[in-house]
Amino acid sequence: MIAQRADRNFLVAAMTSVPLSEDDDVGDPAERGFDPETLPASIGEALDKYLDSIPAPRAKADIRGLLTALASARGAGISDGLWQRFAHALGYTDAGKVDLDVRRDTAAANYLLQSVGEQSVQVARLFHQALVDELLSGRARHDYQAVYGAVLAEVESSGGWAGHSQYGRAHAGEHADAAGQLLELINDPDYLSWAELSRLFPLLPVDSPVGAVVRRAAARAAPLPAPRRARLLALTAAHLGFPDLRQSLCSVCNQPPTPLWVHTLGHPHQALTGHISWVYAVAVGQLDGCGVIVSGSIDETVRIWDGAARPLTHIDLLALCSSLYMTTGRTHIAAGRAISVFT
Repeated sequence: MIAQRADRNFLVAAMTSVPLSEDDDVGDPAERGFDPETLPASIGEALDKYLDSIPAPRAKADIRGLLTALASARGAGISDGLWQRFAHALGYTDAGKVDLDVRRDTAAANYLLQSVGEQSVQVARLFHQALVDELLSGRARHDYQAVYGAVLAEVESSGGWAGHSQYGRAHAGEHADAAGQLLELINDPDYLSWAELSRLFPLLPVDSPVGAVVRRAAARAAPLPAPRRARLLALTAAHLGFPDLRQSLCSVCNQPPTPLWVHTLGHPHQALTGHISWVYAVAVGQLDGCGVIVSGSIDETVRIWDGAARPLTHIDLLALCSSLYMTTGRTHIAAGRAISVFT
């Protein structure tokens, strides 16, 4: 009956089954008067049923607030301090003051994934993206702006971008993008010097000077310490003919030399990374109606790129194989040396 009501949605079935397994009274669908509609049929219903089981209205509101705040977490999760900042920013003032360790001892812990992040700090996030989507559905832009503000406040309290906010460096761009404030963030040269560029890269607008500079230099800039990275980005800005951006980036270069003038590199372009040796073959084609670029290298690998993405992104080979397997047309990719053919 649970499976039927869940319509084969495993998450709904799990969220229904766990509290039933802990109930003292065993339900029997064969009993007279049993109402199947008492069983949740969606994630929202399962969550509401769990919250309705909490006897104290205040505790119910606290837990919903905490779970909603945690739904805004990115990556591996957020620390308790940032969790409470998120809750307060979203208006769950009381939830922000709750002892999170107490809540971890309730059934709410069933919805959490907890781990130890960088600097041995415990972090948490919700265990399923569908639950995140449910809790964030209908949220207005100002809620995302409030969460982004909480991230910036945590960065500032941790000593700025050069401080100890690993979460801010990694995920501020994603929060800024959700809040509609990405352009303002990426024009902060101090942020660019410390940001985790691999996460920022897919968010960059193609028509901005910062986007052009980062797309060109990200592969070389990402592993560099902040002063050297800023200098490389400034050099790239000069190469691409963006004097104002060059000057802005030079303002955070606390080590000489800084570029004053360079020759042009021509039109802005993206440097693709992945191969570790010379590329001798490139082909452009269609896969399920989408453009793909395939490159073959002497390093004995084939890289497949999503030609429609801006910027270009590498397609997972396993996913591509599955897609090719499902294609009814004649799609072939062949790689030399150790020949691999997908049809």
